[in-house]
Amino acid sequence: DLFSVNVMTAAVVLIVGVIYVSETLIRRDEVSGRHWSGAFLAGILTTIAYVIWSAGGGWAAIAAGNAAFVAATGFIWIGCRSYNGNRTGWAYATVGAGMAIAFVAVAAAGPDGGDWAGVVWMYAVLTVLASLGVWETARGRLAQTRTTIALGVVLGVEAVYTAARAIAFLMLGPDDSTFEMWFASIPASFVTIALVITAAIVTSILRAGRAGMRGYTNLVAADGPDRILTEPQFRATVTDVLERAAEKGIGI
Repeated sequence: DLFSVNVMTAAVVLIVGVIYVSETLIRRDEVSGRHWSGAFLAGILTTIAYVIWSAGGGWAAIAAGNAAFVAATGFIWIGCRSYNGNRTGWAYATVGAGMAIAFVAVAAAGPDGGDWAGVVWMYAVLTVLASLGVWETARGRLAQTRTTIALGVVLGVEAVYTAARAIAFLMLGPDDSTFEMWFASIPASFVTIALVITAAIVTSILRAGRAGMRGYTNLVAADGPDRILTEPQFRATVTDVLERAAEKGIGI
C-alpha cells in the first residue's frame, strides 16, 4: 500500500542521507560534497513530507515535498558544477525558481487540487534540472573519470522517467491502469530508492577522490609558463605525499 511504500522509501533515504551528511561533517568536505549533502537533506525532507501526505497531511505536505524534491535534484546539479569549478550563482537562482514553481503550483490548487496537484509543473522542472546535471557530468573535471558515467546515468534516468510521467499523466490520467503500473507513486518509489543508493555511492567515490588530492593540489601549482616546481615547492609536495602514504601504509 502507498503508506507502507512511502515509509520504506523514507527509511532508505533517511539512512543513506544521514550517513552521507555525517561523513561530510566529519571530513569537513569541500564545496561539492556539501552541495551533495544538501541534496540528501532535501531528499530526507521530501520523503518525510510524502509520508505525512500519505497519512492525510493535505496539500501543504504535497507542496513541501514537491519543492524539496526539486531542491534534491537541483543540489546534485549544483554539486556537479562546483566539482567542475564553475560558477553556481545563477544555478542557485534556477533551483530556487524551480522550487517556487513546484510549491506555488500546489498552493494555487489548494485543498481541492487533490493528490496530483501541480505534479506536471514539478515533473517539468525535475526534467530540466536532471538534464542540466547530465550535461554537467559530460564536461570538465567530471568527464575525466569513468565513475561519473554512473552519476550521468542516474540523472539521465531521472530526466527520462519524469518526462515520461508528465506525458503519461497528461495523456492517460492518474487513474489509468498503465499509469498506475509504471508511473504512480508506488513504482516511482522503487525507482527513487535505486537512484538514491546509486547516487550516494557515486558521489562518495567522487568526493573521496578529490579529498585525496586536496591536500597537495595547491602545492603542485607551479609558477611560470614552464610549469616546473621550484625546489621548495617540490620538497613540500613530496613531503606531504610521503606523509599521507605512510599514514595509510601504501606506496606512491
